Amino acid sequence: MGGMGGMTMMGTPKVVGAGNDSNNYLDVRNEIHYTDQGTARVDHQFNTSNRVFARYSAGGEHGFMPENLPGFGYNHDNLSQQGVGSYSHIFSPVLLNVATVAVSRLSMNHTTESANVNDITGSLGIQGVGFGGPGAWGAPYFNVQGYSPIGDSYAATPMHAWDTLIEGRDVASWMVGRNSLTFGGVYQRYIGRCGDSSIIAGITSLRTGLRRTLARTMGQGRGWQAFC
Repeated sequence: MGGMGGMTMMGTPKVVGAGNDSNNYLDVRNEIHYTDQGTARVDHQFNTSNRVFARYSAGGEHGFMPENLPGFGYNHDNLSQQGVGSYSHIFSPVLLNVATVAVSRLSMNHTTESANVNDITGSLGIQGVGFGGPGAWGAPYFNVQGYSPIGDSYAATPMHAWDTLIEGRDVASWMVGRNSLTFGGVYQRYIGRCGDSSIIAGITSLRTGLRRTLARTMGQGRGWQAFC
């Protein structure tokens, strides 16, 4: 298949022993997955009554996953970060105060192989879809009964999800005789959005006795297309 704005599939079938018309051109590239993580912490005691500590942790994963036919895999890049700082002050042998500030952030990104490279829906002349800019370029998802799907996966791809949580708290502990009293307060603020994903290029489903073609997007419009 070629001649559609650079969308070309070349080479021989990749699966040996399959039939002539099905399951013989699957993407057999290896899935690539990298995971990195690290933590740094600093503790400091100013004197017998005052001490602080700070910690930063990060964990990331990125890689590539093949999907159905060659050319329709997707990349993922996720990063989680946490930071915390704490200050402890001893007023007396029976009174302790601890103040803490913490920040947590999560970012997840999924993109297709065509992102920023190949505007397949535009080359096919499909109208009413394709929202999201070059970062959301891709191919329509075709699902023909009895065959492996063709095109870019619509399962959270493309996607950019992120959020940030900020928390501050202060706790005072007071020993009164044989009893312990605790006073304090907590402040939390959530910043960001839990997800931004789109079915950009459309979905086409063909089944025996039923021909249904649906092209849609989420959040910025929807369109219908008819294919013969």
